[in-house]
Amino acid sequence: MRLIALDTSLLLPGLLSAAGQRRRLLVVLAYGAASYYARFGEDEAAALEQLAEHSDTEPRGLPISDLIARAAEQKAQFEELLPVLTPNDLLLVGGAYLFDEVERKLRERGERIAKREVDSGAVVRLLQAICGSVVPPFPLTETPLHTDGRDRNDDPLIEIGLRAGAIAMVSDDRRHVSLSADAPTVYRDPMTGTQLPAYQFAPFVEEHINALHFDLGEVDPDLLRIAYR
Repeated sequence: MRLIALDTSLLLPGLLSAAGQRRRLLVVLAYGAASYYARFGEDEAAALEQLAEHSDTEPRGLPISDLIARAAEQKAQFEELLPVLTPNDLLLVGGAYLFDEVERKLRERGERIAKREVDSGAVVRLLQAICGSVVPPFPLTETPLHTDGRDRNDDPLIEIGLRAGAIAMVSDDRRHVSLSADAPTVYRDPMTGTQLPAYQFAPFVEEHINALHFDLGEVDPDLLRIAYR
């Protein structure tokens, strides 16, 4: 699976707009999450069963078998409606800081972007639903200055991508994160040496999405509704 990190500059229009390429990218990532959970859910179920055998805590939420069945159903719905060659190996990386930052910005400017009233909680739940991987919380005070002081609020978003081992970060923030269209801006973990290339949207799509006769423009942006289920 290929893990992808997105920052709020790209996520907000993707989540709030009814159309557009960013919305289409979120559809592809939602399809990747459904495919991942349907494919590897049985392994997760076995791990949870082993954990339950050594715990006195009752499991909460839906039974894991129901969650796997729902993921398989979503995957089938996506496959029926998406172009045949849509990649199913792209996973969106999430984390507590990302979810909080999206919710904060939705409250501040969501209605201005969407031109309608916005339920910020529902939008964040949708974002969480399409994340195929979630990084555990980490101390923000220990986050390195990845942007060299350009924007301290972006440093934890880059840190999420680095900790997840994402192959790329995609950002519409050309002043602070993805500084050039000619080549990705590369961020490094000072402790491990892990690298995270940050792309502007169009170069990322060209290099990592539009291949093998697949065109992101052929994806129906309305299919994100499947993830709501």
